[in-house]
Amino acid sequence: MIKSFIKSFRVFGFFLTAISNRLKLTPIDKKSPFGGTISAKGYLTLSLSNNSIKHLNEKIKLEDVGKNVILNFQDKDLIFEIFSKLKNPIKEYLGNEVYLDGIEWIKTTSDNPNNKTNISTKWHVDNVGNRLKCFVCVVGDGSQPTFVVPTEKHVPSFLKWVQITFIESLRWIGFNSNFKIKDQEILYHKSGSINIFDTQLLHRGEY
Repeated sequence: MIKSFIKSFRVFGFFLTAISNRLKLTPIDKKSPFGGTISAKGYLTLSLSNNSIKHLNEKIKLEDVGKNVILNFQDKDLIFEIFSKLKNPIKEYLGNEVYLDGIEWIKTTSDNPNNKTNISTKWHVDNVGNRLKCFVCVVGDGSQPTFVVPTEKHVPSFLKWVQITFIESLRWIGFNSNFKIKDQEILYHKSGSINIFDTQLLHRGEY
């Protein structure tokens, strides 16, 4: 009884937040140019040079012996390459006023028990309007991909938004929503890959 009430309250809260965000963010999102290479499907896959991959692997070796991984001036060539590859596609898609809102270092392993309960493995959108998320893979074999459902309509219609919200609400009531969607595509995270996608797209991780 109590669990059912909590689930119902969470779903109700999610719908209120999603509606509020949509009303506030849609007018802002409509101002984006949505041009360039990302516009075709809402995502883009690039790759780093061999020199940058080698450089990143050296950083990993530092972490393996217990040292903190910190990017500094010695990493300027690597940083320049990443930002030079991303600059134009991002600006063409979101506009010149786009900005970086954070960088996070993530390490996942296939035997991590938290993977099975990770909410990100279920279909969702980030409910923050049109925002691009970028994964730069240091070491990977493609076995932990990101699934996305591409679209040419980057600001969803009301009916499309209802469909997306319904699918996403399943995770708030504990349903398994990592099922296959007809038009889904797979972004493989392999050593040196750069995957960038609009978090307005339905997406989920696979661990």
